Amino acid sequence: MAVDFFTQQLVARKARLILFQQIANQRLHYPYRVATALGEFYDVFAPALSQENKEEIRRAAKYIAERIEKLPDFRQRKEHVVKCWEEMQRILETSV
Repeated sequence: MAVDFFTQQLVARKARLILFQQIANQRLHYPYRVATALGEFYDVFAPALSQENKEEIRRAAKYIAERIEKLPDFRQRKEHVVKCWEEMQRILETSV
């Protein structure tokens, strides 16, 4: 059964809220590993997204990248954190 775009968008928003809470409260790399999937979501749905929706994803990517930049250096260098930061930069560059 195919899930419509509206349902996907609601799920993505709910997931983003959970993810932001984890990023704010956890010291592990896991939230950043999950956040990397935002790039794939953007790639798949960008053609169907309104400018407002694209800006919502861009704001999320900016928030995540800024959180990474505030991490201690040793955490910033973790593989999943580096990949996440790179993916957030890609979203920010391609969504302009």
